[in-house]
Amino acid sequence: MHRSPKRQRLAGGQPASPSGDRTDVCSDATLRSSDGRFFPVHRLVLIARSEYFKALYAGAGAGMQEAAQPLVLEQIDGRTLDAVLDFVYTGECVASDAEREALLHAADYLQLTTLQEKVASSIFDDMMALARQPASCLAGWREARCQAASFVDRHPRLAARFLAAEEAAVETARRHFACVALSAEWKEVPMDLVERLLQDRLLQVETEQVVFRAFAAWLEAQQPPPADDDTARLLAHVRLGLLPSVFMQQTVRPLALLKNAPCFEVLLDALLALKEGIVPCTRGVKLFAVGGRLVPSGAASPKSVERFDPA
Repeated sequence: MHRSPKRQRLAGGQPASPSGDRTDVCSDATLRSSDGRFFPVHRLVLIARSEYFKALYAGAGAGMQEAAQPLVLEQIDGRTLDAVLDFVYTGECVASDAEREALLHAADYLQLTTLQEKVASSIFDDMMALARQPASCLAGWREARCQAASFVDRHPRLAARFLAAEEAAVETARRHFACVALSAEWKEVPMDLVERLLQDRLLQVETEQVVFRAFAAWLEAQQPPPADDDTARLLAHVRLGLLPSVFMQQTVRPLALLKNAPCFEVLLDALLALKEGIVPCTRGVKLFAVGGRLVPSGAASPKSVERFDPA
């Protein structure tokens, strides 16, 4: 059997027997995985660990599943079911990074709360590690968003944890936007994340040229290109009034994907605002340190002010 090079031990459950052994001695039921593997099991053990099996074997539907007939679990493959039963019987199991998502959804389906918590914590920790690094934050964001969407209706608490990882990834992208926008992953992120970052007033960039280049790189990578109205909406989040006139002439105007009526209107509005003396605010966070000390009203004001632009 092929195994992924990196595997994690997930522990924390209570073994079903003092020895923690899985054995088919005195088994009274059989489970069949989606890929046709059979697993002898003990109903009392499953009932004690799983709300799903409790409802099936001891609830209102008890007796509907005949002991002679295997219970087919079409949603769970053999490797995953093997790991699930290891956890049920021994209190621990081993899974690779690639196997954890299937294990998480199997635990959710079978209502194995303890296993679900352990797997979710393992995935969450790895997501947060990805989210905090500029080189991997977009990958972490994508994975966190997918997991949050999977559990938002059934398990809001689990979804909230993954949403926290998503927010951590966005914060990393915000603080290291120039680096993130140069990555290959940037060209593959969905439009809503691009828009969220482009419109963020706290985006940490030295100049607005960085923002426009990121927008242009993403736009040119989309196949098919976004609708003209969507392109114009994204362009409107770039603070065009902060771009030098030479940059506007040499970089902005020649971009073919902006040669449409909605984008022309955005560019025209920016030029008219500049003509009226309306200049957009620069982005980022600035810390002002004011020198001097408190003085009575009407006295001389502090003599020094220093400004810091934290990275």
